[in-house]
Amino acid sequence: MHASQPLRLPVGTGAGRWSTFHGEKTLVVAARTVTSTVRVLECLPALLRGDGRVTVVFAHDPTSAFNDGVLDLLHDAGCRVIPWEQVGHAEPDLILTASENIDVPEGHCPVLVLPHGIGFQKQVPDSRASGDRLSGVVPDSLLESGRA
Repeated sequence: MHASQPLRLPVGTGAGRWSTFHGEKTLVVAARTVTSTVRVLECLPALLRGDGRVTVVFAHDPTSAFNDGVLDLLHDAGCRVIPWEQVGHAEPDLILTASENIDVPEGHCPVLVLPHGIGFQKQVPDSRASGDRLSGVVPDSLLESGRA
């Protein structure tokens, strides 16, 4: 399974023309690893409480060395999946993730990062630079912009 084709509904070009039910807000859930995706899937029911005003789509970020199985998990859960390149065009009102390592698209959309395990707040190798970083901490640019 892959998410290489952009979705036309509910967030694609011209989606308003074809949608029967128009959500008032769009939530994009960033799915990067199986562990972080499971965490978000566990939290969504309590967060949304069946609110039909929120359109939810998942975006697969394939940049992790641990992304094997993410698309299968999303498919089995019945999720609508867009390729990562479509996130900016989806114009989300919120990006929800349980991974601090996603490449957040440009814009003003807020980002909510949930912890996803006991490994948060420990030193780990930095995949984007040499050296180590503190796990669970979002990039400075997100904090400085007020988006995180």
